[in-house]
Amino acid sequence: MAQVQPLRADIMPPEMKTITSASEYDYPPFCIVNENDLAGGFAVELLRETLKVMGRDVSFKFGPWSEVKQSLIDKKVQVLPLVGRTPEREGVFDFTFPYMTMHGTIIVRSGTSEINSLADLSGKNVAVMQGDNAEEFLLRENITSVLTRTKSFDVALQNLAQGEYDAVVVQKLLATQLIKKHQLANLKAVGPPLEGFVQSFCFAVAKGDSSLLSRLNEGLSIVIANGTFEALRKKWFSALESVPKSRIVVGGDFNYPPYEYLDKNGQPAGYNVDLTRAIARQLGIAVDIQLAPWGDVRKKLENNQIDLVQGMFYSAERDMTLSFTDAHTLVSHVLITRSDAKPLHSLEDLSGKIIVVMDGDIMHDLALNAGYGKQLILAQTQQEALNLLSGGDVEYALLAKIPALYWIEKENLTNLQVGGNDFISSEYCYAANHKNQDLIERFSMGLTDLKATGEYREIHQKWFGTYEDQGISRQALIRYMLLGSIPLCGLFIFSIAWTKTLKRKVSMRTAELVNEIVERKKIEDQLADQAERLKASQSMLIQQEKLAAIGQLAAGVAHEINNPLGYISSNLTTLGNYREKLDKYLNTLDEALFVLPPDQQQLVAKSRKQHKIDLVLEDLPDIISDAFEGTERIKKIVLGMKSFSRTDNDVPSPVDINECLESAITIVWNEIKYNSELERDFTEIPTLDGFPQQLAQVFMNILVNASHAIHEKGQIHLRSRFVDGQVVVTVTDNGSGISEMTISKIFDPFFTTKDPGKGTGLGMSIAREIIQKHGGSIEVRSEVGKGSEFTVSLPVAEKYIHP
Repeated sequence: MAQVQPLRADIMPPEMKTITSASEYDYPPFCIVNENDLAGGFAVELLRETLKVMGRDVSFKFGPWSEVKQSLIDKKVQVLPLVGRTPEREGVFDFTFPYMTMHGTIIVRSGTSEINSLADLSGKNVAVMQGDNAEEFLLRENITSVLTRTKSFDVALQNLAQGEYDAVVVQKLLATQLIKKHQLANLKAVGPPLEGFVQSFCFAVAKGDSSLLSRLNEGLSIVIANGTFEALRKKWFSALESVPKSRIVVGGDFNYPPYEYLDKNGQPAGYNVDLTRAIARQLGIAVDIQLAPWGDVRKKLENNQIDLVQGMFYSAERDMTLSFTDAHTLVSHVLITRSDAKPLHSLEDLSGKIIVVMDGDIMHDLALNAGYGKQLILAQTQQEALNLLSGGDVEYALLAKIPALYWIEKENLTNLQVGGNDFISSEYCYAANHKNQDLIERFSMGLTDLKATGEYREIHQKWFGTYEDQGISRQALIRYMLLGSIPLCGLFIFSIAWTKTLKRKVSMRTAELVNEIVERKKIEDQLADQAERLKASQSMLIQQEKLAAIGQLAAGVAHEINNPLGYISSNLTTLGNYREKLDKYLNTLDEALFVLPPDQQQLVAKSRKQHKIDLVLEDLPDIISDAFEGTERIKKIVLGMKSFSRTDNDVPSPVDINECLESAITIVWNEIKYNSELERDFTEIPTLDGFPQQLAQVFMNILVNASHAIHEKGQIHLRSRFVDGQVVVTVTDNGSGISEMTISKIFDPFFTTKDPGKGTGLGMSIAREIIQKHGGSIEVRSEVGKGSEFTVSLPVAEKYIHP
């Protein structure tokens, strides 16, 4: 299958490049504010990735749910990442297809015994979050309770723990997270999951914004297909799923009516869906029903991404790897032909024929076992298979009878006929991996109980009552009509042939258009990539021009500082000499005082004490010494500024990396000194050919990033070595570290983890380009929470190693 190419941001209208959104403060693990005061959580990251593959960026603002919801209603934002779809909200929002389904529950204090179900809430003081699904659910159910609306569930649960309410109705996973976060040990969930409080979480847009909605649906499909959704699910939910839970994920085919399918609103429907929900109610567990192409469902089952498949045909081969319940129904599989085809009566008659089957279906297995593998055309759905047969692309189809009757009627495929003899009647069961044998046993018991109550028969009659014997009567009626009206039959055959011709012409033109679109997309992608590279190069050039301008400014400042620094140093030297002469004079004066009368001696001693002459004489050497030290430090800064300000020539010159490092430290010292202790470990290394200002820029970027990664007080270790013909510089910090996902993007142009307006995203990209320009390499190793290490390796010419 060809990979779906995302739309590019650079070929979109400028006003559409960044989508505005809003997120709740505290709805873990879906929506949170992380330690960097940025939007985070599963739903937020999923929206980011969904828009990213569609060439969009997204910005978030925060607020309580009532304000977040109102911001979309007022069209102050364009999309919300987490909205449960309800009848009340469908009037103001449009929704993507659901990406996750969760159930609600009742939370009470541990000592509460009188509340165990929804009915028990009558007359009680119940808290919900204002505007949440829970509020809409309780109003919809007409529960006669005192309803308290809070700003957030965080507040509701903490107040419940303190005795302000009798119960809180909330989504169960959220409640678990908040109870754990605030250590509310006196709270517990009671009763089975609330059947009517099902949150099908979607992205929501303003009513009528069909353009953005279609892009979100497409992007969401892509991130689910490419594994991003599963990676995010594991990141945010794996820790939660390691503990026993009362919710299971049940998979099924998205297009296998009337057994299971997605309805016009994108919701699971069909016989299997109703049966699964009825069994789940019987067992007191919650289910998340996920319908997808059958091949994907089988892969998800193999990879333990779903717990159970609600409809799978039993076979001895499948029994080796899977566990099955007893059959909940039998499904007849038949041979389907076009009306003008030669009738066949057995599997052996299909030898040498082109046959279409559904990929991964039991008839696929049967045909393979019969040795017909080279004759098979695989379809993703029964609908596709029947259209291929009707259009003349294949000769015969082996499919399930009732779904075939459904699609023949719905698609008006009047040139097809369903065989009267069943090739096989397959047992249709629930299936799971062997490790979930206990789940299979529970569903078997639930199915038995359902049959005993009569509810199973009602579900079966609801979905299959109209199909009983329908296949034979319809086909007989068609045959009678054909036999009774020869002219009509001829016209019918002519219309079929004409339709087939038109279909083929449309197919050919469609293929041509697809090829044109693919080629155009390639050209657009190439142009977009070139534009991206030009944009990055332009930004790098601007950055280098800025640094050159800063260098010139630094040279001027250094020159201006040098002049007064010279006479300050000279005057300090003179002052030191004057102090020595003053000492000698005072010593002589002290000796002369002894010849004066006692009263005169006392007068001089009093004046000396009053003016603190002894203290002045004692402090003056230290003051002059400190002044000398200050001037030396200023000289060192000026030398660093002069070194940084040297304009690189067009050709490389000899560079001392240790001098580059000292120059970089001098320039950024004021940035790093407040939270970092800098340790130098320099060794004698040979010079190398390069551009000193550019190399200093690299080390400045790395040092500043290291300082920013240290939130309170930490260490930065700077080391230079000569190893195997290369100068190797390592910069190590014990800061917050970098995640694997971020490391893979750290050198990409315009990628930054800093807040908007605080970083261009070009620092490390420029650094890598400079190092590669010098024939070297730059690498990074990091561990979240422990720190990072950047290693720069630069080659040294032979003339410097062996001069």
